[in-house]
Order: sequence, then structure tokens, then C-alpha cells
Amino acid sequence: MAENNHKAGHSNFNKDSGLNLDPKKIFNEVIRFWWLFLISVPVCYGVVEIMHRYSIPVYGAIMTVIVDEQGDKDSKASMMDGFGLTPGMSNVDNQIAVLSSWDMIRNTVEQLDFYVSYFAQGRMKDTELYGNIGMKVVFDSTHVQPLNVPIYIIPVDDNSFRLKISCEEASLYDYDQNRVTGMVQNVNYSQIHRYNETVITPWMAVNIMGKPGNRSQELSFVFNHPEHVVSQYKYALRVNKTNENSTIISLYVTGTNNEKNIAFLNKLTDVLIESNLRQKNKIADNTITFIESQLVNISDSLRLAGTELSDFRTTNKIQSVTSKGDYLFSEVQRIESEISHL
Repeated sequence: MAENNHKAGHSNFNKDSGLNLDPKKIFNEVIRFWWLFLISVPVCYGVVEIMHRYSIPVYGAIMTVIVDEQGDKDSKASMMDGFGLTPGMSNVDNQIAVLSSWDMIRNTVEQLDFYVSYFAQGRMKDTELYGNIGMKVVFDSTHVQPLNVPIYIIPVDDNSFRLKISCEEASLYDYDQNRVTGMVQNVNYSQIHRYNETVITPWMAVNIMGKPGNRSQELSFVFNHPEHVVSQYKYALRVNKTNENSTIISLYVTGTNNEKNIAFLNKLTDVLIESNLRQKNKIADNTITFIESQLVNISDSLRLAGTELSDFRTTNKIQSVTSKGDYLFSEVQRIESEISHL
């Protein structure tokens, strides 16, 4: 009897605790707050559209590099095998370290036009430009330039533009000396200049070469601190092996302009090839220098030995070692013959 009561109680518990959904009640609640759905849908759509239109996108570029294995024909191979490493794997690790090093990235940036950044002006955001934009800012590296300050190029006609800059304070950088040399305050400059004309002020010296492709669009440019540019790419670059036993290296870099990403990776690999070539040439030059020095030492040793042999022959009146040997051999034979007749 107790068992039946237990089963009945268990059955009632499941029935009471079950989820009871009333579709009609749910529909009535939705209808009741129809205005909330009517407002939230366009608001959410608007937020997504604003984020898509005005947020700055970040792009990624990837490149793979095949590292030549160093053959195991020399004595280093057995040494690497002793540590469980092959020369090829060791070379891959070395190349990864070189590619991601500060000096390698600095050399890459120095060979690219990354010290000046160009932007197209928009209503809500500025878009960074790179590559074929029709113009280039050529600056005097021996003259100071203002860092991180937007300098605007506003087209006036086909041959002239308005150069405009306004800032409360800016650091002045000397690219020739690679250092900040001072500060400038309360700069408000707005003057009309001609393209391909040098503009010199106490805080800037530039020449706007060429003309913008879109004559109606306002552009701006910014001078960047070299160390900041190197640091930016140092931390944006990822260099890894595709897998643990591979000699293929994967290079991945992110940035707001994909053309700059691609240009950076291409130049980085070029700099690596040039660096490896210089290293190989240096090793070859050192090897040749070593061989030449050894040849000089051997030549001196042979010359000294020849002199000593000549002095020995003169002192002992020996003109030919072969003839002296023949003479001694014939004497031995003569003595043996005399002895045999005794």
C-alpha cells in the first residue's frame, strides 16, 4: 500500500513541474509589446549599418616562405643529430627569429614609404591610402617635421592646392639624426601652394610631387615616428612554422590597409633574401681569405725547406740525392764482391 502511494505522489510531482506553454497567451504578450519590436528592429539595423560604414576595418595578409635545408654533409650535422635536431629544422628556427627581429623589421620599414601616411577625408572617418594615389610627399630629412599631426591638402585648381595645418602642440622630428629635436606650439597655417613646389616653414619642409588622382577630394598626410612604425609591425607580425616538422614558414600581418600589408610582407622577404646573401658572401670571403693566408704560409714553409735542402747539399757536397745513392749502392756491391773472393 505504501508503494502505491509513493508511485502516485511521484506521478503528481512530474505533472506539476512540467513546462506548460500557452501559445495563445504568448501571442497576446507579443501583440501587447508590438511597438517594442517595431522600434528595436530598425534601431539594431541602424547600429549595424553605422558600425559597418564608420568603423575602421582591419585586414590580414599572409605569405609562406620555403626555407632551404642545410645539408648534413658537414660535421655540424652529427652535432645537430646529437641534440635531436636536423640542420634544416635549426635553420627554420633561425630564420623565424631573424624575420621577427627588430632590426629586420626596421630595415624593411626603411625601404618602404611608411614614414608618411596618407588619408582620404570622409564625413565620419578617414580612410588610409597607399600605392597609386597620384601624389607623393617628399620631405627634407635634414629638416624637422611635425609628428602625428594631420596636414591637409585641399585642391584649389589643377596646379595649386591649399596646405592647412592646425595644432596646439607637436613634436619636431629630425629623420636625418633620428631623434626629436624640439616642440612647436599653436600652429595655424593655411596657404596656397603649387604642386611640385617646395614648402619650407620653421617646422616643416615638404614637396607635394604629382597631383591627387581625384582633384575634388581632400587628402591629408601624417609624419610617423620611425620607432612607432617599427613597433607597430613588430607586434602585428606573426611568424610560425606551418607544422613542427616543416621547413615552410608562414608570415601573417594585420593592418588597416591591405596594400601596405602586402607591400610589407614582400619587402620583408626581399630583405631576408638580401641578408642571407650578404651572410653567404661574407662566409665565402672569409673562407677565401683563410685559404689565401694558408697558401702564403705553406709557400713560405716550402721556400724555407727548399733553402735548407740546398744549404744541406752544398755543405755536404751532394748535388743529387739519387746519384749519391747510386754511388753508395755500387760501392756496397764492390765490397761484397771482394769479400766473396777472399
